[in-house]
Amino acid sequence: MIPTCIFVTTTYFIFDNVNIMDVLFILLLSALINIIRIYLLQILDLKKPKLNWDAEYILIRNNSNVLISMALHGIIILFLIYFANVFNSLNLTTAFLFIALILVIFYIIINIYIKRNERKLFSKII
Repeated sequence: MIPTCIFVTTTYFIFDNVNIMDVLFILLLSALINIIRIYLLQILDLKKPKLNWDAEYILIRNNSNVLISMALHGIIILFLIYFANVFNSLNLTTAFLFIALILVIFYIIINIYIKRNERKLFSKII
């Protein structure tokens, strides 16, 4: 989130035609994307926990969840590139609102999944 804030702030001061509302929308979208990413990675860690380890570097090095996390980052980037191409002809505010709506719906679906499968997800770590 902090790199996004730095990027958006420098972009705002470098380019004169950037609207403050666009900056706020970008910050909102980055926060929503980070929240969804954190939820998905927590679900992944709960489904495939790595509980037997001797040192912290072994935990990270031998954990396949790290590769899946990198793939998730790639999917998020492709998602944003796709919507940038789809909404290229629309008003920027409309595009931001539509993407935010999609992210909020995805967030709600993740929360419903966690609530319905709470016992199953947490049974491996108890």
